Amino acid sequence: MKKKLSLLIAIVMMIGVMLAGCGAAKNNSAYVGTSWTLNSVEAEGIVLEGELLASFMDTATIKFEPKKVTLNFGEENGEGTWSEKDNVITIKSDGETIECPITDSKLLFEMEGTKMYFVKDE
Repeated sequence: MKKKLSLLIAIVMMIGVMLAGCGAAKNNSAYVGTSWTLNSVEAEGIVLEGELLASFMDTATIKFEPKKVTLNFGEENGEGTWSEKDNVITIKSDGETIECPITDSKLLFEMEGTKMYFVKDE
């Protein structure tokens, strides 16, 4: 009887761990699985876009996966975590937190006064 009770408790604990793991992994955001590419940059009143932007800098992308975000800015690459609420994506990477609002289908990534606008890849 003691063996059966121990086995039952072990099974219940395993099911609990499995269910807790499944709940933590979910991310129902519409941005999961999307990639975004740099479309324009604005700094000190100057806007770079299209061919002019391409001539000044490498391609930059942001990719949202269920548990992480991947940032590629030319030669600089990084990963972090992200969350989304009310069309504002909060990215945490390398000890920094950046809030990126999405307006008119553009994600704004602003850093040190430079505004980088990303559009979702089709």
